[in-house]
Amino acid sequence: MQRIFNKHMSLQRGRRRILQHFWKAESQNEMGNGKPKDSPEWVKQNIYIDKIAAIPDEVRDAVIEKWLTYAKSENLTEF
Repeated sequence: MQRIFNKHMSLQRGRRRILQHFWKAESQNEMGNGKPKDSPEWVKQNIYIDKIAAIPDEVRDAVIEKWLTYAKSENLTEF
């Protein structure tokens, strides 16, 4: 029973780390995609990146926890 619980907790920590990694990658990504810096698309993407980067880590972690809880309960009801 303890091994199953420890494995489950390890998987949850791994999922949390993956989501934090993607959040950080998204907030630090220069999404130019070869577009000129004065194009409206580039400006819009840059504003989006700045907004994501401005979100505090506590809020980021709370959003990730909420998502993990939601995903877990959603998967439980599928069975």
